[in-house]
Amino acid sequence: MTEAEIHDQIQERIDVLHNMPEYNQWHRENRHIGGNEHIKATVERLTHKRGDSYNLDALYADNSQEEERERKYQDEAIRGWLSESLKPKEAALAIAIISDRMSIQEYAALIDDKENNVSHRWNRLKRKIAKKFIEKRPF
Repeated sequence: MTEAEIHDQIQERIDVLHNMPEYNQWHRENRHIGGNEHIKATVERLTHKRGDSYNLDALYADNSQEEERERKYQDEAIRGWLSESLKPKEAALAIAIISDRMSIQEYAALIDDKENNVSHRWNRLKRKIAKKFIEKRPF
């Protein structure tokens, strides 16, 4: 191979890996558009008008697993904090309603108690958490 052929092959690989001609064309046409919410509508308009198609999924990273892991860590931290800070029955009530997103009626049915009793316990617990754990700041 001659030096020119080697140079051409290297340039082709660089174009495929780094230059991304389709993305460059898309970016050139859409660089002045505002945030991400306008991108899909504009691409749909361009696709309809010109018949071109763009793969938007290839342009953005998929962070769904990382976000799910972060939510799980936060949920565990909240559950641990409630378990350490409150009495066991209060912690179970708070975890069920806050973290598990259970309604008062569902929790009352779960523990075989009246909805009115659970509702009153929940209101007292909210006041206790607000009084005990939320720092009051003078203005």
